[in-house]
Formats: sequence, C-alpha cells, structure tokens
Amino acid sequence: MKKTSVLGAMAGMALAGCTMFQTLAVARDCDRTKSDCPIPVTVTPSGDGCTIADPGTTLVKKNHKPELVWSLTGTQFKFVQKGIEFTSKSDDPTGVFDDKGPKHGGQEYRVKDKNNHKTKPGDPPKRYSYKITVVKQDGSPGCFLDPIVANEGCDDGTC
Repeated sequence: MKKTSVLGAMAGMALAGCTMFQTLAVARDCDRTKSDCPIPVTVTPSGDGCTIADPGTTLVKKNHKPELVWSLTGTQFKFVQKGIEFTSKSDDPTGVFDDKGPKHGGQEYRVKDKNNHKTKPGDPPKRYSYKITVVKQDGSPGCFLDPIVANEGCDDGTC
C-alpha cells in the first residue's frame, strides 16, 4: 500500500514537472545581431470591425535589449495611442518595457524591451502578455488581440 502511494506521488510530480517546463512555441527570435525586432501584424476587415492574426510569441534572447517594432501589413487600420499595452503591471515591477508609441501615421508601434530581469542557467523565459489595439483609419472601432513576449533576461541583472 505504501509502495503504491509513493509511486502515485512520483508519477504526479513527473506530470507536474512536464507542465512546468513546457517548450515555448516561438514565432520569432530577437537575437543580438539587430537592434530592432520586427513583429508583423496582419489585420483583416471583418463585418463592422476587424480580426488580428496572432503574431505568435516573440522570444528576446538573453542579454539583448531590442526595440520591438510592430508593423501593420495593410493600410486600412492604425494603432491607437496605447496600441501595444502590457497587461499585467504586477508582472513587470522593474519596468521592462518603455513605450515609444505609434509611428508613421499609426502603421508602426515601438516599445523598448530592457530585458533586465536576472536569470540563472536553465531558467525558462519570463512571459509577458500584452494587448494589440487598432482602429480604422477614420478612427472608428477596430479590434484587439492578446499575444505574448518572452524574455530570457540577463546573466547578472544589470543588462
């Protein structure tokens, strides 16, 4: 009886471990070779509003501090003033993201990613949820989407 309980507990821990260390599905890597990290955003008209295709997870590599650049693929829509908004302020106590706002008539949105949380070897990337909000060019209602940015941080917390 005790042997069965121990085996059951071990199996439960193994399953929990699998969910804790799931592989991160990454759509693009932001590596140290470029200062900008382009993130294309496809917006499709839909009825009175629109639909935003999920741009997928953007992974910012360790010890890299890029400017994240979201660009709309068409000209029917534009980013609002807070077109990229990181949704959980409690998840970002060190102010990782510096909002640069919409550029080029709202066709582009820039945010500086400081990627400054301290990590140890083997730590998973820290995930940040954010909201993309666009409106039609005339300012009438558009749509929004909630994707993810994942940061690998830095070795010593000072990057």
